[in-house]
Amino acid sequence: MAARKRPANLTDGSGTGAFDYPGALDEICDRIEGGETMAAIAASKGVHRSQLTRWAAASPDRKARIDMARTASADALAEAADEDIRNAKDQFQLRKAEARAHHLRWLAKARDPKRFSDRMVQEHTGEGGGPLHVNIVRFGQGSDQSSE
Repeated sequence: MAARKRPANLTDGSGTGAFDYPGALDEICDRIEGGETMAAIAASKGVHRSQLTRWAAASPDRKARIDMARTASADALAEAADEDIRNAKDQFQLRKAEARAHHLRWLAKARDPKRFSDRMVQEHTGEGGGPLHVNIVRFGQGSDQSSE
């Protein structure tokens, strides 16, 4: 089996050479917030997605900024889903747009579950919004009932 050829723009085995330039983090975060995937950004730099992920994970600041950008990208994904449906010209385009919208909304939910999740939280409260009072009644222990 032939050895895998490394892209020319990598300076070392870490895969960080493609991102070692001033403003790289800002550019990547802007592209993520615009709805681009990490795979698409990495491909545009001539590297694999895993190399971009390793570069981001190498610095807590980079990881935090990219995570914030991914969360912010949920808005762009949801807007793109709505725009696709609105711009559909016929039934075929509408069905295609609905399928894409379903996927984009799923991505938005994955990237910002607090705002886009289907999860419901139900809280039970007692009188006046206070805690519930629970009375436990046990039968057969110390009662007048005879067990025959």
